[in-house]
Amino acid sequence: MRKKRWSWGLLVVLILAFWLRLWRVGKLALWYDEASFYWVASKPLVDVIAYTLKTSFEHPPFAFILYHFWIKFAPDNEFSLRFLAMSIGLLAIPLAWRLTKFWGGERLAFLVSVVFAFAPFGACFREARMYPVMFVLSLSSLLLFSSLLRNGYSAWKVLGLLTINGLAFFTHYYALWLILWEFMWLGLEAYKKKGLKQIIGGFALLFALIAGWFLASKGLRLSVSSVLGQPKLKAFVDIERAFVGVIIGGPLVEPIPLAVKVAVLLAWLSGLWGLRKTKHGLVWLSLIVFPIALSLAFPWSNINPRFFLYVLWPLALSWASQLQLNRSFLERIQSVFLLILLVSLWSYGWRLHFRLNSTENLYREALRKLEFMEKPGDKLLLYGPSHFHLLYYYYRGVLEPEKISLEKIYNLRQRAFVLGLSGWASDPKGEIIKALRGSLPCLGKLAF
Repeated sequence: MRKKRWSWGLLVVLILAFWLRLWRVGKLALWYDEASFYWVASKPLVDVIAYTLKTSFEHPPFAFILYHFWIKFAPDNEFSLRFLAMSIGLLAIPLAWRLTKFWGGERLAFLVSVVFAFAPFGACFREARMYPVMFVLSLSSLLLFSSLLRNGYSAWKVLGLLTINGLAFFTHYYALWLILWEFMWLGLEAYKKKGLKQIIGGFALLFALIAGWFLASKGLRLSVSSVLGQPKLKAFVDIERAFVGVIIGGPLVEPIPLAVKVAVLLAWLSGLWGLRKTKHGLVWLSLIVFPIALSLAFPWSNINPRFFLYVLWPLALSWASQLQLNRSFLERIQSVFLLILLVSLWSYGWRLHFRLNSTENLYREALRKLEFMEKPGDKLLLYGPSHFHLLYYYYRGVLEPEKISLEKIYNLRQRAFVLGLSGWASDPKGEIIKALRGSLPCLGKLAF
């Protein structure tokens, strides 16, 4: 009877999480990365693979291929494009529930699913990009990793783990940090249980596949060579934004109040400290530390929390273990304080997410940044529907707002083309304008 109660509870959490991610999902305009992602995924399949092989600082092809087939059959609008991402991202909640249940009880698993449902870090799981796919694959990988760690080794489990890890790598290159972490721990465990050859042999095949892709991908080699030439020093503000982003969502494009930063620090300390009481706490602590340490050590490497979304699970496991109320009086006070802290931070994060993604704020931000341009041809990286406005004002040389509606751009493919190309507004010779006029007849009527 109790199992049914927790199962019904999980269903309610899924419904609420679906509603939260569904809210205004089709009303927010594509931002630069989504537009670029759509533009690549809408190419012919052979061109998608060729593009990811030759283009530097581009993602691997698996998520592009997945969206390529979705785009063929889905309606041509922002809602349909994001619906696939939202549906895939929603799978992270039952996966986190199952992974937690593997190491704890039903109550602990339910609390972790609540964290996954309402933490604003989940906002990126509804963007039309590769992150929802990577997150679900990462949690699936951790589930198989846990089975191997606790129940011993079998050829089928190792094969399943390697297959999922291969798909994760071909979704996002930063999945390599998770693969290396699992190889390290499984190797140590296998050494104790005399199963080292099986693990090394299996992972050697995966690493050979990764090496083959590296040799075949000119774009990846150019990216790595460029990255290795960059200085290793990381700006403190980038590190700070990464840690804040895990708690209240990201990326962050406005100053965060000091009180919020202090609250985020307390949430992190609570999460890290609470891991000491979980099963295999050292393993899960290293799951947080390992990818962040590698990202800090790697030259130019971005420590955007979206690159290692799986750190949310050990934090959620720690918070959930502290939120259980079957404890002493002092621990119950601690649980209530942690609950108030997390709810406050999550409320702030969701409000920030919806406010920053509103058309009006993005438009104002575009004009504000435009005022700081020193000369024509300066680069500006801007997001959202402001791209179209920015391009218009950029070539007219004026800042007074005029009403130009994105609805004048007839379909999603054309809107993505405008948003993607004008994301970097550096076009002193007018190549973007020529391309826009050649692709979009409706722009010919506008006086640039």
